[in-house]
Amino acid sequence: MVDSTTSASALTANTLTWSHTVGAAPKLVLVVGVTNRDGNKTVTGVTYGGTPLTRIGFRNGHGNANRVEIWSLAAPSPGTANVVVSLSGSVDVVGGAISFSGVNQTTPFGTFVSAQGTSASPSVTASSAAGQAVLDSYEANDGPDGDAEPADAKPPAG
Repeated sequence: MVDSTTSASALTANTLTWSHTVGAAPKLVLVVGVTNRDGNKTVTGVTYGGTPLTRIGFRNGHGNANRVEIWSLAAPSPGTANVVVSLSGSVDVVGGAISFSGVNQTTPFGTFVSAQGTSASPSVTASSAAGQAVLDSYEANDGPDGDAEPADAKPPAG
C-alpha cells in the first residue's frame, strides 16, 4: 500500500531537499526517484533524516541528455524528515519520494530493469514476487512540457 508521496524540483542545483512523512504502518520501504537534465551528472547520495539510502538502479537517456535513478531504504523511521539528494554537479533536477507499507523487508524489489528510446508508448517488463513493490519512472527530455513526469506507484504484489 502507498503510505505517502512527496516531490520537489530545482533548477541548476547541487542538492535537492524536501520534507517527507513516513507513517507507522508495518513493513515500510521508502523509495526516492531522481531525474536530471544531464546524464553526465549523477546522484552521489540520498538520505532520509540523515540515514543513507541504497541505489536500486539508474538509466541514462539517449545521448546522455538526462538520467533517472531510483534509491530505497527498508524500515525507515516513522515521522517527518528531510529527503536530501546530493548531485555530482549543478543540474536541473526533479525528485519524488514514495513510502510503501506491507513490503517484504529482506527483498523489497525484484531486479531493476530499464530501457531508452523514442517510443510514444514506452514500456519495460518487470517481475515481482509477493510482498515486493513495483515502481516506474521516466524522463521525457523532449516531451510535451520538457519536464520529468511523475512516477507511478504500484502496491506490493500479493
